[in-house]
Amino acid sequence: MNELNDSIDGRSGDYGRWQAEGHALIIEYSLQVLEELRIQTETGFQKIPHGGIEIGGVLLGKHERGLVRIEEWRMIACEHALGPGFLLSENDTAGLQLLLDVCAESAELDGLEPVGWFHTHNRSGIFLSEEDIAIHDHYFPKPWQVALVLRPAKDQPMRAGFFFREEGSQLRTDAPYVEFPVRPDTTQIMKPPRPSSAKPAMDPGCPKAVHAMVGAVPKEIPTRPLETDPLTGRLPRIVQDPPAINAGGVELLPTTPEGRGGGLRWRVFILVAALGLLTAAVLISRPYWLKRATETVALRLEEVDDQLIIRWDHDTSIVREADSSLLLVIDGGVRRDIKLDRDLTHHGNVTYSRQSADVEVRMTIFQNGALTRHEIARYLGAAPKRTASPPPSDVDEEITLLEEKRVKLRGDLRQEDARTRKLREEARALERKKSTARK
Repeated sequence: MNELNDSIDGRSGDYGRWQAEGHALIIEYSLQVLEELRIQTETGFQKIPHGGIEIGGVLLGKHERGLVRIEEWRMIACEHALGPGFLLSENDTAGLQLLLDVCAESAELDGLEPVGWFHTHNRSGIFLSEEDIAIHDHYFPKPWQVALVLRPAKDQPMRAGFFFREEGSQLRTDAPYVEFPVRPDTTQIMKPPRPSSAKPAMDPGCPKAVHAMVGAVPKEIPTRPLETDPLTGRLPRIVQDPPAINAGGVELLPTTPEGRGGGLRWRVFILVAALGLLTAAVLISRPYWLKRATETVALRLEEVDDQLIIRWDHDTSIVREADSSLLLVIDGGVRRDIKLDRDLTHHGNVTYSRQSADVEVRMTIFQNGALTRHEIARYLGAAPKRTASPPPSDVDEEITLLEEKRVKLRGDLRQEDARTRKLREEARALERKKSTARK
């Protein structure tokens, strides 16, 4: 099947089917689940200007030999500490592990297991980045677990693609075998919402919220028989208290009638004060967060005589604060990694000799060893005029070394010029002193 469509091969009842030509694996998915993922993706896409925020979640279902069926999903909490992309912080990874543990114990999900995960790429293509691969290998390592990438776009249908491990556990990451459109499904929109579909819409900012997302049931509170009062011989008066509430796995027991009034007033006071402090912190940090979330390095490609000048904005705070970067160049299907140190990253451009008419460049910027920005640019044009065979990889490395030496020599020359000017100024000052002494 070359692409997913609305034919009998692509849809059967309440399930869609995805299969790559030449591969035996079949992925079936609930059409209602896919519609919920589309709505959540569009909501995140419109959260902030210039691409919104990216989201992700766990896909739950069943599997058997050669078939994976997706029947449910749960949101992965992401605090977006590294920006609007779906990049997990330490808190997020702890929340993801907790989410998987709770899913395994949830009575509501009995019979279902994690069959993979999904995430969105709002500012790049449909592929698995190094961060995506790390999540997939660590949390979804089984041979049959899959990854779904959704790519929203303005004024165009959303597109998606599945990734899976082939024989030998090899994972194709550059692009899916088959991309397919994800359009609004009126048949699913008209259906009443599923009881579990509202849970992923909860605020994922708190990792403890995963208990509510999987429908955790409050534990029963042990009781003991009522005893008569030793003085009056009567049974105590029964006060109907509200049931205990389970919040993030912590039992919140009702207060006693004697302490209910004062305790409630203090709780309300503390809650109002906390909300006020939180609101002030959000308002103060909002301009900085929005700037960091929307700032871009403006990665772009310029072609001159079969040479690609890879440029980026060296004046942004992301580049100024970077200590290294990595250029992943996919040239006609051939992959090359070009590592740039601090000086080359701050320089703002490098020159690359293209070997084909289709060149994709992915730039990853690091600060203190942590990823801070990932952007993609692509060149589509005429084939190179030269007919010589592509140079071997060692020549590419030599070219990279020469480029580094060129940049270093230019820096040395600038420093030498500065020293020369300083010496000239000192010589002129000395001549002036000698002239004054003679007079």
